[in-house]
Amino acid sequence: MRGKAGRHASTTPRAIYYALASNLAVAACKFGAAFYTNSGAAFAEAVHSSVDCLNQLALLFGHRAARAAPDEQHPLGFGRETYVYGMLVAMQLFIGGGVASIAFGIYRAVHHSALEHPLLAIGVLCASGVIEAFALRASIRTIDPRHRAKGLLHWFKESGRP
Repeated sequence: MRGKAGRHASTTPRAIYYALASNLAVAACKFGAAFYTNSGAAFAEAVHSSVDCLNQLALLFGHRAARAAPDEQHPLGFGRETYVYGMLVAMQLFIGGGVASIAFGIYRAVHHSALEHPLLAIGVLCASGVIEAFALRASIRTIDPRHRAKGLLHWFKESGRP
């Protein structure tokens, strides 16, 4: 059985699972609000949350690839795969989410429609913020308490984790 340090060293997927679950919930809420209120902004946000779900899936895939055993062609292993998938996620976030939001914004600018139930759309955005805050809190709690005590900025600088 692993010691305490080993257990915390492998908790990265747990943080990703928290983010994936929260983004799935947020995307579902935003899609519901977008269709009910006819809000272009809510729909763009729902697409953005869906892209975030794809990001977490890519990170999970990268984490799994990084744990592969070394072979003859890769004698040092695949540990750096997480950095490659982290870069892909960053590119996907800015390109995929940004292009979708811009495209839908242009569509809504050309095809005007009335916003129905604006307070519901605002409420869903606020609820999404709360859901994301709980996921962030849960993700931060996956960091070893000894490292958390020194502060998150210190952990970011010293851990070297993507």
